[in-house]
Amino acid sequence: MSDTSPSYPPPPPPSIPPPVYQGPAASPMPDYQPPPVAQPPVGYPQTWQQNRQQGIGAGAATAGIISQFSGRALWACGIGLVTIIVPFAFGRVFFFLPIIGVIYGFRAIQAGKLAGGIVGIVLSAIGGILTLISFIPMS
Repeated sequence: MSDTSPSYPPPPPPSIPPPVYQGPAASPMPDYQPPPVAQPPVGYPQTWQQNRQQGIGAGAATAGIISQFSGRALWACGIGLVTIIVPFAFGRVFFFLPIIGVIYGFRAIQAGKLAGGIVGIVLSAIGGILTLISFIPMS
């Protein structure tokens, strides 16, 4: 049984060279000009012209960084600060608060607040270390 079915024509003989590439076809209208743009009526305010955009200042960059410390990230940082400050200021230790702060930090990272989440996790880890140190008896 042959590989080709009788419905397909046979391939061309190898003695015929392939056609030569002629390059891109010429455009049917080589001297085409786009139509002129309509002018606004006299006295019409010319607000469609694009003004030069001002560069992003320090305020916009600061707003972008501050937005990293909102929501769960803000809670993680606040809890971390409480677990660090309260043992020194009031002599109290919160046992589960550092764990809650780390959880909030991970949730902030999942929500896209990477910088705030990492700061919250670090502060809560420091507070957790202080909590563990408070268990060591002082002689």
